[in-house]
Amino acid sequence: MLATRHGKAEVIAPALASLGLAVVATDAVDTDRFGTFTGTVARAGTMREAARAKAIAGLAAMPGAAFAIASEGAFGPHPQAPFATADLELVLLRDRAGTFEVVVEHLALEARAVSRVVRTWPEAEAAASAAGFPGHALVVRDGAEPSVAAPPRAMLVREPHDLARHVAAALAAAGAAVVANDLRAHANPTRLAVIRAAAEALARRLAATCPACGRPGWHGRAQPGLRCAACGEETALPAADLFACDGCGHERRVPREGAADPARCPRCNP
Repeated sequence: MLATRHGKAEVIAPALASLGLAVVATDAVDTDRFGTFTGTVARAGTMREAARAKAIAGLAAMPGAAFAIASEGAFGPHPQAPFATADLELVLLRDRAGTFEVVVEHLALEARAVSRVVRTWPEAEAAASAAGFPGHALVVRDGAEPSVAAPPRAMLVREPHDLARHVAAALAAAGAAVVANDLRAHANPTRLAVIRAAAEALARRLAATCPACGRPGWHGRAQPGLRCAACGEETALPAADLFACDGCGHERRVPREGAADPARCPRCNP
């Protein structure tokens, strides 16, 4: 089951259908109590902890479900490109007993996450266009801080005529307005696409089983250290993939072939 009030089932359910898993969505859980993008409710704990709390609440709401799926997202600077805003989406699957939990994350730059301070209607129109409005919904509030977080007075905008009205009210009240993307999944199609990619990654993880115990969720991570083709110095490029099982702890290291381009070497190209 999936507890959501923001339309996430439309992208998560098809991803898991390939495994024979039927995802049943429920709106019986107020998922906003675990944190909101508008800033009215702060997220308690990490993304994984918030997703786990949603899953546990969902299982409580649907006693017949054996598993729960939950997702959580966050926007911030991309680790390799700090001036770009990235969307990190986490999807978690957990059993009722709490003995089986699989988590995947997907980082992408495609989701719209515009937040601009505007002082004129033409500036507001430009900000809305950059945010993908009206295909993407907006948040409008008065003030001069460009944060996407907003106080309870923030207005959610889906229609062009409402945008003009709320911007005018904000400009009259404070001389400036913040025009930002509504980052909730059902109001942000590009974020919904990133959630789909995360759900597909979860399906691939579940389809991979541990060669030692057969537990679903066999996964790998890249280990840096590929040696330079010219000088033999270790680089940040992956030298191997370390696969592991979260159940029995079995691990397998698979070296990568080849050598690093000297252009990526800290000695040859400092």
